[in-house]
Amino acid sequence: MNGHMTIFLKEVRLYGFHGVFEEEHRTGGEFVLDVTVRLKKLAAAWQLTDTVDYSAVFAVVKAVFAQREALLETVANNICNKIFAEQDAAQAITVTITKLKAPIAGLDGHTGVTLYRERMH
Repeated sequence: MNGHMTIFLKEVRLYGFHGVFEEEHRTGGEFVLDVTVRLKKLAAAWQLTDTVDYSAVFAVVKAVFAQREALLETVANNICNKIFAEQDAAQAITVTITKLKAPIAGLDGHTGVTLYRERMH
């Protein structure tokens, strides 16, 4: 059987205190996260053990995001590490974190990071 299956969380809105400026640590800001998890294999008949639990991924995202970091790169990497540690069926993960109001003078848009990682076995 060819192909692959992914599960995802899309447009998860969280408030966090990430950034390099003191004001970001003090007042925080709004973020939007997208997380995609590619499964290790396709199953002929799906069972919960063949896939990744959406609610468990969301719990990881919330818990990791609650820990303040200076860099979104670190947050994205920590999310990947924890999902890999807890979800054996995960083969690859993409995490995108968008900062809706970055403290950049004149910026009329968003900033963010995307991290793609694969499990190494």
